[in-house]
Amino acid sequence: MKNWRLASFAPDIRVADVAFNADGIAASVDMAEDQAADLLFLPELCVTSRSCGDLYLNRGLLDTALASVMELTARTDGKRLIAVFSAPVLLEGAVYETAFFAGGGQILAVVPRTDYSGETELLRWFRPWKGENGIYRLSDGTEVYVCDSLQIDGSSIRIAYGIEELDGGENEDLTLVYTSSREAVGRITSIRETLAAYTRKSKKAALAVTPDVSESTGAGVCSGYAACYRGGKHIGSVPPFERGMLLADTSSDSVPDVLEPDRCALALEIQGQGLAQRLKKIWIQKLILGISGGLDSTQALMAGVHAMDILGYPRTNLIAVTMPCFGTTSRTKSNAQKMSELCGVTFREISIRASVEQHLKDIGHDGKTPDVTYENAQARERTQVLMDLANMENAIVLGTGDMSEAALGWCTFNGDHISMYNVNCNLTKTFLREIVRYEANNLVSGQLSEVLLDVIDTPVSPELKPAVDGAIAQKTEDILGPYEVLDTFLASFVRDCLSVTDVLENGLKEFEGRYSEEDIRKWLKQFVKRFFNNQFKRNCVPDGPAVVDYSISPFGGWVMTSDTSSATFLSELN
Repeated sequence: MKNWRLASFAPDIRVADVAFNADGIAASVDMAEDQAADLLFLPELCVTSRSCGDLYLNRGLLDTALASVMELTARTDGKRLIAVFSAPVLLEGAVYETAFFAGGGQILAVVPRTDYSGETELLRWFRPWKGENGIYRLSDGTEVYVCDSLQIDGSSIRIAYGIEELDGGENEDLTLVYTSSREAVGRITSIRETLAAYTRKSKKAALAVTPDVSESTGAGVCSGYAACYRGGKHIGSVPPFERGMLLADTSSDSVPDVLEPDRCALALEIQGQGLAQRLKKIWIQKLILGISGGLDSTQALMAGVHAMDILGYPRTNLIAVTMPCFGTTSRTKSNAQKMSELCGVTFREISIRASVEQHLKDIGHDGKTPDVTYENAQARERTQVLMDLANMENAIVLGTGDMSEAALGWCTFNGDHISMYNVNCNLTKTFLREIVRYEANNLVSGQLSEVLLDVIDTPVSPELKPAVDGAIAQKTEDILGPYEVLDTFLASFVRDCLSVTDVLENGLKEFEGRYSEEDIRKWLKQFVKRFFNNQFKRNCVPDGPAVVDYSISPFGGWVMTSDTSSATFLSELN
């Protein structure tokens, strides 16, 4: 194998904006050529972006993408490097996800994706290639050589669509790996360890690249992370969320590796980057946040502040609004105001008591009975206030609800369940506590740290029932069970796909000596009932970033109809 000077770069991306994306790719080619690179590897589907959905079947997008491929290929004329970029292509009457090897102004090879076993959802748009190596005609009449790997300069180069495809292929000198999944806690470590193990076994080289953070953040956040290994040794990388070109010589010695950030720091970064990109893409510079002084809105505030800092917007563009009503306590209200002022955001107080009392009177409610109508009227009034403020300020409403609440339906439909972007949607209550504690101990100090720690110590409550002697009367964990137990149920059932019987066994082992079997059974039965009965809420939720390795979002996470029966699963507990 020759010594290859490898380069990778994740250019700025706009979903379905082929001309914009092509300009970024062309600039990347020029940069890599200036760095004397032999090969430039760009992220998966960088010509169109990887988030086009049903537009992948649109002939206009496909024709524009192919024309762009031809123009980019022509840009390699007179250059020493080979550029590898990816686009959806109409070939043999079907759409294929395809990598193009371009050099010297020519398409040297075309490598379509052959396997979607790890991403079956993409089969909605793309067909796995089953054809033989040979000459084929693209939709514009261009003849290209379609193959499973490129043989050039005495080296064999193949494409792997995901690190999961690195089993086998040990005969290739260089493997180029598309790692297009969104950033999540543990993902970078998984990529590093897999690349190291694969190249150690094959004694060859592998280069992996993920899309830029500018990819769609509707359901997750990409980081632009890239890494190169040879013979088990790390020879180059670009850290997550730090734009830059990776340059690595396959004959060079190992260099210090890039380790994954602390899980809490990474979670905050994913939240902030996802929100920042959403604001940037929709040309909005302001946020409206309902701030209660509870755990969820506290973390949403921290993520919102981070997004403002990333974008260079003044923190005062984040408008934090507290809306006291029947159940609001002085402790949470005070914490809401303190943390807002200490973070430097704009703080407003708008009492909703009179509005809710009038509404309850209008619909014939006595305004005293603390039933579900009494509670939900407050939550929906708060959402109305936030949405209308967003209209006035040309802002978006930042969601606060977490994954634990969504799993149990512990939110008001069309109330706190709705926002315009929810940074907490993939965080459990248990993880949120961990993140806020990390921020209090590592990222802030003084009064703000004290406030954050007090938020953690405050009982979790929606504060929709009247306070008793000024204290919180409605404590969520007294009603549903401890979140540490409920979050274990959630991970076991959704992430691990365990039967309810096994979920119970796991819970009994995990919390032996802390909670009784009777209580754990009771909490699990309630969890199963609420999980199934509240799917209708989860089937219509705002966008938000994935942070952990499982999700109950309908956008690539948990898919289930709203009328699914829980009977089979509850029967396991009987």
